[in-house]
Amino acid sequence: MKKGGDYYQARFIDLEGQEVSKVGYASGRAQNLKHALEDKSQRYYLNYDGINENSIYLSRIDLNIENGLIEEPYQPVLRIIKPVFNDRQPVGY
Repeated sequence: MKKGGDYYQARFIDLEGQEVSKVGYASGRAQNLKHALEDKSQRYYLNYDGINENSIYLSRIDLNIENGLIEEPYQPVLRIIKPVFNDRQPVGY
């Protein structure tokens, strides 16, 4: 990540694991990545129990995967996942 960036990507993923919104940080600014939305339903970090409004999940550090392939150059990633609720019903992550 370039100096000054606070994140690599931010995503909103629905309950089925489909990315609905994706923003990346590159060249010193945020970029809308709506053209690159993916199905993340099989990724380990979305398959955990005990979801509630106060849950926060921290993944293990691993390499970023885009379109089923490990991104190169290698991009170590720690995922922070916070469930999103609307009227006490989960709507995504």
